[in-house]
Amino acid sequence: MLRTGVRADGRLIDLVDQLELRFDERGRMTTSPAEEPERRELLVQLVAELDGEVMERWAADDEVPSSMLHAALRRLTCSGRLVPVVAGAALRNRGVPPVLDAVVRYLPSPRERSRDGLVADEGGGESEEARAQ
Repeated sequence: MLRTGVRADGRLIDLVDQLELRFDERGRMTTSPAEEPERRELLVQLVAELDGEVMERWAADDEVPSSMLHAALRRLTCSGRLVPVVAGAALRNRGVPPVLDAVVRYLPSPRERSRDGLVADEGGGESEEARAQ
């Protein structure tokens, strides 16, 4: 699934927040509203198939706000049911901020990760060996 669509001219379209992202030659980003109703509807439908909260809203023919989509994408990503895909070009410094924003917004923090399978090594640190139980 694409969260951000890339245009032929290098513009990025953020389908969740409905923004057009443009980058100048120095990599500075400017945003403007983008109307992509068909593509956003497809995104909402795909998320609704996996998330009950979005499904209820979508099935009732109500607008699904960006905040609800962001929350659903995070839940689905953290549960391993969805992998968000974003676009960017580090060489030209275009699209890097949205990629980093997506990492922070959708991926679990180290504190949210399970520590199962780690055991203390002799020096008091943790090793990658699985517990033998």
